[in-house]
Amino acid sequence: MAKAPQTDDETPKKKRRGASVMAWILMAMLIGGLGGFGVTNFGGGASSIGAVGAQKISADDYARALRTQMSAMSQQMGNAALDNEAARIGLSVGDKSILVKLNEINAFKGVDGKIDPVIYDQVLKQNNLTKAAFEAGIRADTARQLLQTSVGSGLTTPATLIDTVAAWAGEQRGFSLLVLREKSLPMPLAEPDAAALQAYYTTHIADYTRPEAKRISYAALLPDDIAADMPVDDAKLQQIYQSRLSEFVIPEKRLVERLGFATEADAAAAKARIDAGTSFETLVQERKLKLADVDLGEVSQ
Repeated sequence: MAKAPQTDDETPKKKRRGASVMAWILMAMLIGGLGGFGVTNFGGGASSIGAVGAQKISADDYARALRTQMSAMSQQMGNAALDNEAARIGLSVGDKSILVKLNEINAFKGVDGKIDPVIYDQVLKQNNLTKAAFEAGIRADTARQLLQTSVGSGLTTPATLIDTVAAWAGEQRGFSLLVLREKSLPMPLAEPDAAALQAYYTTHIADYTRPEAKRISYAALLPDDIAADMPVDDAKLQQIYQSRLSEFVIPEKRLVERLGFATEADAAAAKARIDAGTSFETLVQERKLKLADVDLGEVSQ
């Protein structure tokens, strides 16, 4: 099935908003224009507003049709609000849900009771619809139903949470304010001399000073910023690489441990034991040696 094309979030909002505003403006102009023909209250004035052939269109019939259309437009605006909220919270439905919805539409089914792709295409073409647009509409309708169901499902907030939030919102504090002024003291304060002020300043030096700071101006030359203006000569780069090849190519080495034997027969017997499953460490221990005694370190070819 085709999925609805992804577009910028703001684009559909602007289009829907613009379309709805223009629709209401056209509706207001139409109603205002009808006032010139005496249709001011759809219940009085002219009894008809026109005719199709010999069939007259009464003002009451037109009023009912207009109210139906206005109601439909109101519902469309409500759907737009639901679509916006569903998009905001990331609510959507998968292809399996769309397939279930399509299976419920009898107009698409063949004689076997299943969806016939040919009939499906023909019905959509007859209604000037594409698969992508039709299935996107089903996807949006299903998402709106899920959102409406979740909002109207009557979820109950736990009483503990309600009581806690209510207690926090309604919490109050009382306090008493006691204002102390110099005249409230039993004796007036003596005027401090320069020595007393200096001593207080020295004692509270952290309250009157701050760490020394420097203002630094710098220019950042990052590789991404200068790469565009500094093209690389591949031939020269290869030449530099070859001249410093020893820095980039390290000779292959092996960690070698060697255990010597008196005769080639003894060495062959030890090799056979290793092939049979005996570990090299066992052979070293049998010779009363440690691995450090037979370790040659890293050896190149």
